[in-house]
Amino acid sequence: MMEKVDIMVDSASETHSSLFACLDLQDFLPCSMARISHPSGSLNYANAIIESMSLVKVDGRLLLFHPWMNLKRMREGASTIGIKMDAFPDEKIIGNVFALAAINGFHKSLWHGKTVLRAGKKINKFYIRQLLYFESEGLGASPANGPGLLSTISPIGEHLQQDKRKGIKVMLFPFPRKLQFPCVCTSSTYQLQQHSKNKMALFNEEHGESCREVIFQNPSGEVIGANGENIVILKNGKLISPLASDGAIPGITLQMVFHLAKDMGLEFTEGKITLKDICQADAFFLTGEPAGIVPVSEILEVNSNFKLKETHSILSAGNNILRKLKGQYSRMEIGEGMFRQLHYEMQDWLSFKEAERIYSCGLRFKERMARAWRKGLEHLSRHRPNPHIMNPSWGSIQAGSKFSEFFDNYGKGSGYDGNKERC
Repeated sequence: MMEKVDIMVDSASETHSSLFACLDLQDFLPCSMARISHPSGSLNYANAIIESMSLVKVDGRLLLFHPWMNLKRMREGASTIGIKMDAFPDEKIIGNVFALAAINGFHKSLWHGKTVLRAGKKINKFYIRQLLYFESEGLGASPANGPGLLSTISPIGEHLQQDKRKGIKVMLFPFPRKLQFPCVCTSSTYQLQQHSKNKMALFNEEHGESCREVIFQNPSGEVIGANGENIVILKNGKLISPLASDGAIPGITLQMVFHLAKDMGLEFTEGKITLKDICQADAFFLTGEPAGIVPVSEILEVNSNFKLKETHSILSAGNNILRKLKGQYSRMEIGEGMFRQLHYEMQDWLSFKEAERIYSCGLRFKERMARAWRKGLEHLSRHRPNPHIMNPSWGSIQAGSKFSEFFDNYGKGSGYDGNKERC
């Protein structure tokens, strides 16, 4: 039998031992049983696409935030590196997200988890990760078989904890970042992310510091972004973000901020940003899917041996424009008022009765699994919950049309497309 190794579900969340994942939009199974074969090109050579999605629970309602934009980016990325996603239509992926929330019981009023404050409301946030990966018959860089899709969901709190009066500290990585596919969310893109986070953790431990994120420069010395976030500076009422051609990643949250800024009458442009530009800015902040808008208060510049070289302070959090922008994004994130058009709601895809049926199916599987473990049976390969067997009434969408129609009116027709032309 082919050797299997665990796929680690990477999220700053509650324990995953009791959470369900889903394989290929077909099989629900505990995260501890989600496995990938040892020869897999995705495991050995980072031949995979990663996409994140955001689900929020507001006043008991589960809302999926702009999923059509995430899936559009995922498909464009897959096409760039030669992966076909024909087996995974958008409406099935979206319906599966809600089924995954249901089987984990997140739709239930009695479920209580970590909360965050958005627009004066306590809400729950859930991080969904879609991993498009390959299995392989043997080792080596051989042509991959058809892709598989692993979907996971995790309740999370604030992704980047911050001092509300100041913002967060970040470390400026001493080596340049040059990505082979800067506009594609490949697994290889995130390898440096893990290495830099390890270095940051060691730096914090050795120097008694509290850096929360790492930012990078390109080989030309321009600051181009953070690990999973874009960077933006505010100077004289003007927002500036790095160019994709300089190495910035295609951020969907950045697109949201672009439209919010336009509505506030702010100019938003793309350009080259140096460390000096940041230090002279009125505000400096990060934008990203789990994090939202995060002000930065200090940049810790380190040398090649990761010893502190210089500390640069920025008075970001107290900036009135940034506070207003952050408040508007919070209302957008929870679907308040006109921003409701940027979400899909669970009840439009699964009725409460269907969600309860899926949840009950998961409970029965957990009971069978517990009995099997007590009897010493470590592998359960049969009778896993299957959404096709449960036959939930998936919804249907016209991908992208909802977002386009909304921002044609709200965004005054001036669309920011994530640097698509320059990718």
